[in-house]
Amino acid sequence: MPRKQIAVLGGGVGAMTTAFYLTSVPGWRERYDVTVYQMGWRLGGKGASGRNRDRGDRIEEHGLHLFFGFYENAFATMQRLYRELGRPAGAPLARWDQAWQPHSRFVLEEDLGDRTELWPFEFPTNGGVPGQGGDLATPWQMLQILLGWAREIFEATSAAPPRPTVTSDRLDGLLDRAIAKLTSVAAVAAPLMRDLRLLFQAVAGVLSDVPEALIANTFLHAAEHHAKRQPDDAHAHERHDHDVILWLLREFVSWLKGHWAGVRERTEIRRALIVIDALVATAVGMIADDLIRSPVDWFKIDHLRLEDWLVKHGAERSTVEAAPVLIFSELVFGRWAGVGAGTGLHYALRLVFTYKRAFAFKMQAGMGDTIFAPFYQVLSARGVRFEFFHAVDELATGRDADGAPVIDAITIDVQAETQGGAPYRPLVELGGLPCWPSEPLHDQLARGDELRRSGENLENWWNRWPAARTRVLRRGVDFDEVVLGISIGAYPYICKPLIAEMPAFARMVQAVQVTETQAAQLWLRSDFAQLGWSLGEHAVIGTCRDPFDTVADMSHVLPRERWPAGAASGIVYLTSQLPAGGPPPTPPRAEWRYPLDRRDRVWSNLTQWLDTRVAQVLPHATAPTGAFDAEVLVDPVGSTGPERVRAQFWTACWNPSDRYVLSVPGSVHARLPSAGTGYRNLVMAGDWTLTALSAGCAEAAVMSGMHASRALCGQPARIVGDELPDGDDLRPAAPPPARGRYIELDDGDTPLQPYTAQDVTMYSFLLEADLDRLQAICDQQLNLGGAIYRPVGPFVFFVASIMGSMAPVSPRGWLAEKDFGFWIPVVAGRRGGDGAFHAERPAFFIPYLWVDDFLPSQAGREVFGYPKAVGRLAHPASPGDAAELSIDALVIPELGPPGAPASRWQWRRLVTAARRGGDRWSGLAGDLGSIVELGRTVVASLVREIGDHALLEPTRALLGSLVRDTLALEVPMVFLKQFRDAADGRMACYQAIVESVNRMTHGPVGAGLLHGDWELAIAEFPTVRLIERLGLRVRPDGKVPALVHFWVKFAFTAEPGRVVWQVV
Repeated sequence: MPRKQIAVLGGGVGAMTTAFYLTSVPGWRERYDVTVYQMGWRLGGKGASGRNRDRGDRIEEHGLHLFFGFYENAFATMQRLYRELGRPAGAPLARWDQAWQPHSRFVLEEDLGDRTELWPFEFPTNGGVPGQGGDLATPWQMLQILLGWAREIFEATSAAPPRPTVTSDRLDGLLDRAIAKLTSVAAVAAPLMRDLRLLFQAVAGVLSDVPEALIANTFLHAAEHHAKRQPDDAHAHERHDHDVILWLLREFVSWLKGHWAGVRERTEIRRALIVIDALVATAVGMIADDLIRSPVDWFKIDHLRLEDWLVKHGAERSTVEAAPVLIFSELVFGRWAGVGAGTGLHYALRLVFTYKRAFAFKMQAGMGDTIFAPFYQVLSARGVRFEFFHAVDELATGRDADGAPVIDAITIDVQAETQGGAPYRPLVELGGLPCWPSEPLHDQLARGDELRRSGENLENWWNRWPAARTRVLRRGVDFDEVVLGISIGAYPYICKPLIAEMPAFARMVQAVQVTETQAAQLWLRSDFAQLGWSLGEHAVIGTCRDPFDTVADMSHVLPRERWPAGAASGIVYLTSQLPAGGPPPTPPRAEWRYPLDRRDRVWSNLTQWLDTRVAQVLPHATAPTGAFDAEVLVDPVGSTGPERVRAQFWTACWNPSDRYVLSVPGSVHARLPSAGTGYRNLVMAGDWTLTALSAGCAEAAVMSGMHASRALCGQPARIVGDELPDGDDLRPAAPPPARGRYIELDDGDTPLQPYTAQDVTMYSFLLEADLDRLQAICDQQLNLGGAIYRPVGPFVFFVASIMGSMAPVSPRGWLAEKDFGFWIPVVAGRRGGDGAFHAERPAFFIPYLWVDDFLPSQAGREVFGYPKAVGRLAHPASPGDAAELSIDALVIPELGPPGAPASRWQWRRLVTAARRGGDRWSGLAGDLGSIVELGRTVVASLVREIGDHALLEPTRALLGSLVRDTLALEVPMVFLKQFRDAADGRMACYQAIVESVNRMTHGPVGAGLLHGDWELAIAEFPTVRLIERLGLRVRPDGKVPALVHFWVKFAFTAEPGRVVWQVV
């Protein structure tokens, strides 16, 4: 069997990870032939680094790169890589833990308007080892730690009251009494259950014996304590326990802000209040937005900025603009464009609560030396081919033999060729360490001297060096599968055909934004301490004022460089976004001056920083006049003044593929998973794809590369922490951000919701059905993504509703409406980590429904997804006259054999519900006068009639949801909403699962039983097969008996729905 040829385009973290895991599969050589095509002379993408052979072999990076301690997959990959690399003991960076060293010292710059102050943080180390696997903390465990931090910070301030003397046992008693009081209040005042003032009264009553001076501190302590009493798996929590914690936290913060109002100017109080406010708002938001049950759908809040989400849950605007919150946006370069709340929150929680050994790790050489040289060495030794100087120009599309979209060809500019066609050997050894040079090794290249003299940079997208030749790779000849590891910033150039023909791909390219970044490195003749820095060695300073928001002491890499003795004692790294006022431009490739402009901007920003900001970090780096003293810089040629600054290194990541991938609000819903490109032979590998993190970092890139490898060969089997609510093919839990405003047409045929129904009479008939058939219809129409829906039991309702009036918000009109259909009681839930189904909330699913007019049919289908068909509906004048109800529908009575003439749609009687003698309810009044009495009677009958049939086992979450819906007089509904595609009628151009609520606004004004024994006569047609599809129990006489039958009169409002899953 011929080997599959895999073309890997690009050499960044994602692409190299894919190649690494693909070639880790036993016997891969017999199955695959892997070739990496790389622009220029080195691997690394935006993480590439090089050694400047003319200036001390100094390391020149694209910016500051750290590995954080929560990078489980990245560290696991590096550990495997270094084991296989097998460097001898005593060699430079022989082991992974020599290549990465823990780093815990971070300093934030507080912007106080008229001044800035430095705020140091020292993150504690722990005994973990990153990359060694194991279970991550659950969201609820993170929340417990978060509350503990808030309490510790509060108690450590000099302005805090004495610690509470309430013992844990007494606190348990107080909380239990509060919960019992709340429960009794809810039982007698159910409609007011959501009013937390009742909870306040309940708790205040039982805490009346606690001294007032301890109340606030007790509340924070109580919230933490009560959170720790709950199971780690939040699926097992009771809703009222969450209500207690929310109330305690909100009351505490409200008290604290007032209590400290007069002392906020004190540095200690200001900083404590910022952190506590942010921590408590995070905890409140996680509980209120249900971000505590694994797997969490973090992305359901991603339409908001992280800062706005915190404000929504109680944080002050000044808090979210302060350094400890701002840093989480700056870590992913989201200061201006913002970062989605779900993405930012998840990233921050993983960053702070799941790190191992240390908060961060610094590489002990350049990123190219530490990561990409080992990748190259190991993959080359395995048999992977590398084609350097191969710049991808365009991917061309086509169709395979099955008609599926594929990548058919890849056009590549061969930038340079080696002398005699020999393989290019890209690495140089410096002090025993294989490294990438900062320029090509010209002596290996044909026309190498000419290239050197030209000054052209072959990594520059806008370079003017003429290609040696054009090479076209063809499917089936040069490749079978493609790994697109070139970053998304280049797609407007190289993926034009894909953008033109694949809407989802185009939406991703449009929505997932990138930004240019800037970086500078300064070599110092003195170390940081000698230049006035006093906050610890090798610090990383963040949230700095423009023009560079991050400053780092990277002096630890000096031993890897080769300066004359005593020439260099320190290194400063500067980095930030390159401000552009919006997404960076994508000028034509002929605009060769564009990179020069970007480099000039970085130079301007660097000189500005030296003139205005260096003294904040290195006060002794200034002359007596206050100006920057360039003599502190290293320059081997001994120049002076500005020329000494020019001897340093500065750059911008202007290349489209080098631009940093942002996580702007809402964009995650447009991201595609690695294998979700829409092309059968194309996968993507990089941090722009959909993962649980979906953020610009090495961990997300590694996760994406692992997914790409898995799509190709099934390995690796596990990707740590990459839990998505519905597996790898997560679709948005909210509409995508790019939505057009609905265009109102003159006919008003799709009126605006909500809709209000008055004078409603509803007849209901309980029918026995086959549970497996009901599950099958749920699987077909509801279990497409998002939640999982299951029938409650082996029964359905036939429901006939007669509405005196139905009125939308707009246009202001009304009409009478009738709708008759079959309702399946279901529960929605999710599959937990144990594989078990966890029921969460009840709903009614209506797979069949007929209405008596075209307008409600169109509105119901288009807005919510009601499957409303037009029918002729008959009903009694009142419940007392009830003897028969019926549906006539348009059906095809018979379908002829293939080739026969088409059959005409005809009106036929479909359903007749009729009373037939007897009266099981003869001992009961016809009008029970109470919905409670009716409910008891119906439930008792249900239990009697269903007997030993298995019902879905109730859970606490389900019972809690059912109680809340009942007390709020709400009937939850769920629908499949879809529209057939115009081009390919077998496909849906839009498909969604929609949940909505019908809220009772008046009544019930009457309720009762329908006397007599009722039965349904149901006809089966080729186009409507109710008995077969629902599995209805039919008697030998062909009739379907009704087990229970009743009526209710009320009014309701059909509220706007919510999309729980969708595909566009």
